[in-house]
Amino acid sequence: MRKTISHPSTSKSTERHLCRISNGGGVALLFLVVALLCVATPDSVAAAEKGQALPESAGVEREEPVSDARTIKMTQQEFDEFLRQRKHCQQMVRGLSDETCIPAMTEIRKKSCRPFIHVQLPDRRVAFSSRRIIIRLDRSDSRRFVETLPYFPEINAVFVYYGDDSGANDVYRPMPYEATPVPNWLLDSLRKLPNLDMLVFQGGTFSTEAMATIAEYPSLRELGLGRCRVTKDGFAELVKLKTLESLSVIAGLTSDCFVTLAKLPHFREFYFWGATDDFNKPIDDETRRAIESLNGRLERFGTSETAATIHASIVQALLKVKSLKELDIDSVGRGLTLSDVQQLEDFPDLTRLNLSLFGICPQMTERDFLKARAIIWKVEKRAQDRAEKERQQKNKSQP
Repeated sequence: MRKTISHPSTSKSTERHLCRISNGGGVALLFLVVALLCVATPDSVAAAEKGQALPESAGVEREEPVSDARTIKMTQQEFDEFLRQRKHCQQMVRGLSDETCIPAMTEIRKKSCRPFIHVQLPDRRVAFSSRRIIIRLDRSDSRRFVETLPYFPEINAVFVYYGDDSGANDVYRPMPYEATPVPNWLLDSLRKLPNLDMLVFQGGTFSTEAMATIAEYPSLRELGLGRCRVTKDGFAELVKLKTLESLSVIAGLTSDCFVTLAKLPHFREFYFWGATDDFNKPIDDETRRAIESLNGRLERFGTSETAATIHASIVQALLKVKSLKELDIDSVGRGLTLSDVQQLEDFPDLTRLNLSLFGICPQMTERDFLKARAIIWKVEKRAQDRAEKERQQKNKSQP
């Protein structure tokens, strides 16, 4: 059974999704799933406002409107065309559906985690729940559906897949579909989604121009790039994406990527796999200052499940980021000292710690190594206790 996808703002939603992609789980089941985007009817809206239970097909889920809900003003004529285009899209998808689509459709349509989108008409208001979709770009007819997406302004999350899943169980082996350029028509259509805050790609090559287009998305908060090729200049375009909070990458990056990320005012979590050898080299002063400047913003950093070794100078800079709640590094290069490890005791909010001792051992005396290991174990246990306490408090606060 596939895992349920969590809220886009949840700490590891994109990371888990990329891990599931890398392990090949469920990829063969994923088709273009736009059929889950249901049209709200006046009757279903009235039922929702009265708090009545709604049938699965009603297209409006029971959510209380909140202050940040979006409102789109339309005339009755515009709304009729709006519904006509949506219905046309649904009919096209039904003609392609088969039994293999049902598991993915069922899982996704149960998750609605954004406020209502309201369409304000002259005589009434119609509400739509947030939606997320999966696009399979190896289908010859995918472009027809993608170009209808602007008629679904309630879409807040999109997952894009390239090619087949042959060899996907090997995380580190280059995949043949990495070289496929991401088409401009796709990026242009996604840019028209006003409430898109989560975007995950599995495969594809991004030109500098393609990354510049993504940087123009008005509300994107979470970006995942799985098995993608991104140039250094293209990655630098993300400095314009001021809304970005979370980045998960399965691609070759260099350590100076931190210079770009440090310029994002709301950036709070960074996960990557398959780092280049550049990450096992000493960082320069600009990169060090960029990492340290993330203190107060960055909450989660992880390189787990990667073969790359992270140089001690990067870890030493991260130890200045006291706002971290999760620090997950499988392999630390030579250079970390006992005094560095002792700084872990000064992190007030850690809920997860994974720091490998593999690279620490060679330059430490046996006595210092035992002290360092004891400190890490103690901080790990304290982090686990804090995470459990937070989980219990969260459960108590939920009705």
